[in-house]
Amino acid sequence: LGKHYERDLQQVVSQIGLEDLSDIEKTQRIINWFHTHYRYTLNLRREDSSIPAISDFLTNTKAGHCELFASSTVLILRYLGIPSRYQTGYVVSEYSDLEGLFVVRGYHAHAWATAWIDGQWIDVDTTPPDWTAQQPESSPGITDYLSYLWFQFTQWRLNQGEWLPDTRWLWVIVPLLGWLL
Repeated sequence: LGKHYERDLQQVVSQIGLEDLSDIEKTQRIINWFHTHYRYTLNLRREDSSIPAISDFLTNTKAGHCELFASSTVLILRYLGIPSRYQTGYVVSEYSDLEGLFVVRGYHAHAWATAWIDGQWIDVDTTPPDWTAQQPESSPGITDYLSYLWFQFTQWRLNQGEWLPDTRWLWVIVPLLGWLL
């Protein structure tokens, strides 16, 4: 932990009230603290650019994206002596009936912390749960169909032509070609 975070971490930890709690209780209280005192936003603003962004998030703006929540959580946990890591990945919930698979888009990207408690790594996601509601609504559009067609063509090309097109694609290809012409 950098010395420049110590004062801010001490201030936040004392506000949360983590004395005489087990590591798992501390972790749950930290999650609840962020969920009730901070908000998720992609429209970042800095109140004090002379301090690190995480310090500004923790003490001033109290609003940010998942990277700020995850980074702050890792710093708080480490300050408390709980081994922790910063994790990234995707929260995927969009299913494509066309392909029978889940769709992963850029805005499904997410960051969270993990903590070593009682001999195992546990996920500690302090980002308020309403962050997913702020993601754009997605429904299959022409670009999804074109991406799927391109993927199928690539698969066919890599497998030296061992693929027969599904006739339902004629309902997409024929109007698309007509529109392009």
